[in-house]
Amino acid sequence: MAVFLPIVFVEGLISDVFMSMALTIAFALSASLIIALSVVPAMSAKLLNDQKEVKEGKIIHKLKSWYESSVLFTIKHKALTFAVVIALLLGSFFVVYQKGFILLPESDEGSIDVSIETQSLTSFQGKANLADDLTEIFMDIEDIETVATTIGNNGGMAMMSMFGSGSDISFTINLKSNRKLSTIDNEALIIELLDTFDYDDVEGISNSDILDYNVSSQNSAGALTGNTGIAIKISGYDLQTLESIANDVSEILADVDHVVEIDNGVNQGSDNVKLTVNQDQAMTYGLTLDDVNQNLNYLFDNLSGLTVGEVVTVNIEGIPYELNIPNEALEGFSLDLFGDYLLLVGG
Repeated sequence: MAVFLPIVFVEGLISDVFMSMALTIAFALSASLIIALSVVPAMSAKLLNDQKEVKEGKIIHKLKSWYESSVLFTIKHKALTFAVVIALLLGSFFVVYQKGFILLPESDEGSIDVSIETQSLTSFQGKANLADDLTEIFMDIEDIETVATTIGNNGGMAMMSMFGSGSDISFTINLKSNRKLSTIDNEALIIELLDTFDYDDVEGISNSDILDYNVSSQNSAGALTGNTGIAIKISGYDLQTLESIANDVSEILADVDHVVEIDNGVNQGSDNVKLTVNQDQAMTYGLTLDDVNQNLNYLFDNLSGLTVGEVVTVNIEGIPYELNIPNEALEGFSLDLFGDYLLLVGG
């Protein structure tokens, strides 16, 4: 029962999952102990009192003699016995330290998710070409069985997408059941491929169109622990100093054993365009600052209609499929069509 004692000190989701099991086993062992000390001896005395004495065999006699000799030896040499026990205990601690331990080990589920974020104005054809090329590369990996690809916009409002919100190319990779490498090893292999991949070789896309990418393997056991790594919080008022400190801490952690991935917490946001209204020029048109802001908001709200996809129905073997084709109407778009109105803004 002492094995389940540490569960008492665990809190959160782990306690909710394992506490009931630990209590059940503890109560079952307690009941078993009571029966073993009371019922079993009484029944043995009642049922086994008329049994004939069985003569021991040669093997049993030798085992008993060896056991008796070993017990007498340990009693006579108490210091040596104690030293051996301590040495074995310390040796077990050393082996555990070298091997490491974890409450819930990562499960090898054989599923990997890859997400590539691109610029919002990247052409659909370029993203499709990139998805095709990466799919072929992924399928060349021996342990990969299937690759499913989706292309979609992750932006919210149209105004946000105009200022650089990206769109995702997502891959769901399923590994073979008889794979030679584990899911974690295949994940590392895919990360290495993406790090060395030259996006300029893909027609319709370039390295500047790629904002970021993420590779993660599904792990149900990890979700139970809620473990997301170690977070280090650095507080201050000077952003440049904080960024410098964060980079220094990341370099220090990079030399620490068993550290797999480091994020310094400094993320590059989406591109922004800052417009400064020339109020003197606006007054000549009878416009206030709020009027200009409202007109700009109205402009970008209505530009969202240009990015709406067209639905095309395709019949394959008699089965209709609806395909969403993005509208490329924003390509080559210029604000010059608004004429003198651009004189209201500057900077």
